[in-house]
Order: sequence, then structure tokens, then C-alpha cells
Amino acid sequence: MTSKNIIVCCDGTWNSPTQTDGGEPAPTNVRKLYAAVDDEADPARPRVPGDTLQIRWYDEGVGAALGFWGKLLNFLGTLLAGAWGGKLNAQAKLGVIIEGATGLGIAQNIREAYLWLSQVYQPGDRIFLFGFSRGAFQVRSLSGLLFHCGLLKPEFSGFAPELFKLYEKERKRRQQDDTRPRWQIDQNIAKLKTDGLIHDPEQFRIHFLGVWDTVAALGLPMWGWSFELFGIRTKYHDTTLVPIIEHAYHAVAMDEERSSFMPVLLRRPAYWDGKAFEQKWFRGAHADIGGGYAGFGPQKIALSDIALRWMMKKAQAAGLRYRSPVVEPTYSEVDAPLHSEVASKPAYVLSGTWPRMFPVAAQPYDPPAPELGDWHDSVGERERAITGWGERERLARLGASQGWCRPQPDPRERGWRDLEPNEKSAPVEIFSDRAWNPTGIILRAGLPYRFHAEGGWIDRDPPTCSPEGISTWRILQKNLLSLRFWACWAKRYFSAPWMQLIGMVNHPTDWQRRTLPAWMLPWFVLVKEPRELAKRQFPIGVDSVFIPAKTGPLYCFANDMWIFYGNNAGSVRLTVERLSNTGVKAEPPQTTDRLLPVLLAPLGAALGIGMTLLILAVAATAIWYTAKKALA
Repeated sequence: MTSKNIIVCCDGTWNSPTQTDGGEPAPTNVRKLYAAVDDEADPARPRVPGDTLQIRWYDEGVGAALGFWGKLLNFLGTLLAGAWGGKLNAQAKLGVIIEGATGLGIAQNIREAYLWLSQVYQPGDRIFLFGFSRGAFQVRSLSGLLFHCGLLKPEFSGFAPELFKLYEKERKRRQQDDTRPRWQIDQNIAKLKTDGLIHDPEQFRIHFLGVWDTVAALGLPMWGWSFELFGIRTKYHDTTLVPIIEHAYHAVAMDEERSSFMPVLLRRPAYWDGKAFEQKWFRGAHADIGGGYAGFGPQKIALSDIALRWMMKKAQAAGLRYRSPVVEPTYSEVDAPLHSEVASKPAYVLSGTWPRMFPVAAQPYDPPAPELGDWHDSVGERERAITGWGERERLARLGASQGWCRPQPDPRERGWRDLEPNEKSAPVEIFSDRAWNPTGIILRAGLPYRFHAEGGWIDRDPPTCSPEGISTWRILQKNLLSLRFWACWAKRYFSAPWMQLIGMVNHPTDWQRRTLPAWMLPWFVLVKEPRELAKRQFPIGVDSVFIPAKTGPLYCFANDMWIFYGNNAGSVRLTVERLSNTGVKAEPPQTTDRLLPVLLAPLGAALGIGMTLLILAVAATAIWYTAKKALA
């Protein structure tokens, strides 16, 4: 029998073929690749002798089409809407939002993909798996399922429910006992092979795995962790590079800031030598890599097209066939604007944000850390396009010829570079209403840097101040009832004054994703991880000298509460100079603000616990009232 290519495409959270952005069609890269694949089932396709047969399957993102949990939550939403006289549109949105936000339907999506593969696969076929966001997590988990359990033959697909239960049971048992061999096949699953129910595991392979910006898919993702909700266990998913994968490629976003979108990186295991593997970092936010934003200009140019074409070329080299040739990204795509979900939807700040910890070379001009991946060539091309005057003029002429003109780059789009000894950076504008301001400067471990800031910014209370900030004592002198006095313990940098200029060296971290019980969420989100991440921060003020302990890109912000950046205005101009004298000592700002925050912290903790209990009580009362009314 002639072998064929089998293509599985799993989209991201809430993504579907009909999604729009600002009224314009905005399909993801998964959907674009699916549409580009030359499918044997297409009646309009001309038959070419010798072509490999290809069949494809597409799965909408979690939350786009409701599963069991989404339908259950929709029912609860209908009850809630009835309790409020139908004024809430909860019955149409609750299930979609919660299922998408928590990934409750992902296990069902994985099983559907497995069953489809079981029906169409024949020995010798080549399997291609593609996914974006949670869809990337989905196909990676599917590859783990296929490795541990094998693929059922079509005539035995009715055993799939029992197979899934065995897999979940075995994975949980293996996690509880780390002394067992990691790849030991459970005795019950091994019996499936003996009885001939599954394809020969020694011959079965996943030919290609291609994913865009994998994120933690299950439970409630926060700060890189996944917290289990509703008692649903999610730890058994294996998303590592399993031995049956022959080609693996991962495109990762450099500019995503949402703490709930920490990437789940691929890590090359020891047995992977000799196989094709690349993990590339691209400029842009989550959907700038995986798609989902409308194109820019008459030709609908999108930044995500760069990562799309990179992946398509890798898959083409591995044997995938498209309807038309894959072309190289144009300069217009390299120069396409970045997006920021945090800027367009400030509510994300309520759950905390953190810039991506992308890899940085240990020394200038060296490649980045290989275990975390390296930068795609388009990162440097974009830097040259944005900062080079000649290139900027050429692009302006190109844009004018195409009927569009790209605006001047946002400061968030600046590239990253090192400073030479005694070199001063150009003034960098730091905005007070942004939780993070990228500076474009990489600080090197053990080297001294002098910082100088000029200008001032405006806050609601106090009204104006310099980059040195204003102490809680001064606020107390003006107004005893000021919220900033009583909430001084809640500043992002605990011991620095309100609105002081703060820096952060976002050095790369080999962040290992973990799944934790829901009761641990307050400790990790409010105490442990913010405390660990705060070690990267340092006060700058007006003048200071700082020596970083680790190498990483420099971000800056005004020292405020997470939820209060919306009422800030103004900016300061920061200049950074790399000092040549390595014997220079650090010189922090003179102004500190430690005593009152320490004294008022217990009061803040008591208020936080009280508010949490109040919210839980109100929610319980609402559920009880709704259920009582529904059953009356």
C-alpha cells in the first residue's frame, strides 16, 4: 500500500477558522498551514503521478467549540442569567470563557485526535503534528500518549477509553515513584502489543512536530505554574521530546508579557543527538508568532508570517507538500508592527505581568544559550530595519509604493544590544503608565553601569515627582487617608519610594513547568514567585551605579501598584553608561522607603484575607440563591 502524509493541526485557545480582529479575518498560523496543505481529498486538486498522498485534520482551539465542561458551565451561566433577569450574557459566554481559560476540554481534544489517527494510519505513513498555544501543548501531549501507549489499529479503536484510563493511571503512578524507569511501559499496555491491538511500537514514528509558542494548557496558569481546578488531575500529560519524534521545531515569542502565558519550552534530551531539532525565538507577542491578528496594509502583512514561513519550509524539507511554493519573508513582514495584549487589555495587569525570559549570549557576539534555543535571523533584520536610517528610508519608499505607511516604531519594539566600555546609550524614554519598559540594553554580569535619569512623571496621588520618587512619609504629611500611605506595602519594589525609577535584569531562566494543587495558588502567586522575581530588580532613581549578578536584558518601570498604572502619565529619559573600571562599587539611590511598609504589611495581609473571604461568601450566596430559584 502507498504511504501517505497525515497532518494533524490543533489551534490555540478560542481560535477558529472564522475568527476576526477588528472586523478583518485573522486566522492563526495553524489554520493558514492547514489551508496551504495540498490535500488529496480536494476535488479541485490536479492529480500528479508520483505525488505522496496527503490527508489532513483540523481541531478548533480549546473554548472555541464547547466540550462537556463548557456545556456544563454554560448551563450554570444560564441559571446565573436567569437570576439577574437575563441582563447578563453569561449563558452565551461563561462556558466559552472558563473552558478556554482553564483548558478543561483539552483531554477530549487529544482523544479525538488520537481516534482520528487510529482510523487513518497505516504502517509506513508519516505523521505531521502542528499546534499553536494550547494546541501546541495538545499535540505535544498527543505525541507522549502515542509513545507510551502506541496507536490502536482501526478495528480495535473501541478499546480507546480503556487505553486512556491505563495511560492516565500509569503516568500518575510514575510521577509518585520517580525510581521507576521513565519509559517503562505498563504491563497492561504491553499486553496490547502482544495481542496485536496496536501498531508495532518499534516501527511507529511521528515524522514531524511543529509548534508555535506552547503555553501551559491546564488548570489555571499563573507565573509559569499550572494550578489544578475542580479536583481535576492534569499532571499525567507528557509534553517532552519523546524518542519516536524524528523532527521537532518550536517558534517562541520574545515579547509576550502576560504571566499566564509563560512558554513551555522544548528541551533536547540526551538521546536526541542526530535528530533535527530547532527552538527559535521571534520578535513579537504570543499571537505575533502563532497568528491571530489581522494583517497590516493592503497586502495584509502580519509579523506572524515570518514564523509561519519558517515552519512551512522546515516541514516542506521533511516531505510536506503545499498547493503553492513557500516564499521568503519580505522586508515589510520583518518591519510589521508588534502587538501587546497587556497594552490593549490592561486588565491583564491585575494578574501580574512579566517579560519573557528569552536566552541571551553569555558573551557579546556569542550564540545564546543552546538549551533554551536561539534567536531567529529576523530578530537582527528587524533591528537593522528599525534603527538603520538608510533601511528606514528604503522601507518608507517601499511602503509608499504599496499604498501604506508604517508609523514610527513604538519604544517597545526596540532591539537589544550590548554597550562597549565607556559607551553611553542614547536616552531611553521610560513611560510611567507601562508596567514594563524595554530599554534595548543588555547588562553583563559583573560589569558596572552608571544610570542617570532626567524629567518627571505624574501620579494621581502624589501629583508629580522626579525619578527619585516620593516617600511614604511625605505622603503621610499631605494626607493621612491617602490610599498610597495605607497600601505602601503593596508597591512592586517593597523598599523603594512610590514612583521611583526601578530597573530589572530579566536574565534567562530554565523555567521548569509544574502542576500544583489549587490551594497552593495564593502562596506561589502572592509570595514565593514574586519574591524570587523581585531579586532581579534594583532601584535606579536619578543617579546610581549597579553591578548585575547575571546577564540579561534591562527593563524599567515606575514603582507603583500593579493596578494603578492606568492613572499615571509622563515619562523620564534614562541614559546608561558602561564603566570601564571594574573596581567601581555599586551606588544605590539615597532615598529608601522600608520602615512604614514593614509596619503596615500585617494590616495589608489582614485586609487581603478579609476581602478574599468576603468575595467567597458573596459568590457562595449567589450560587445558593441561583440554585434555589432554579429549583423553585
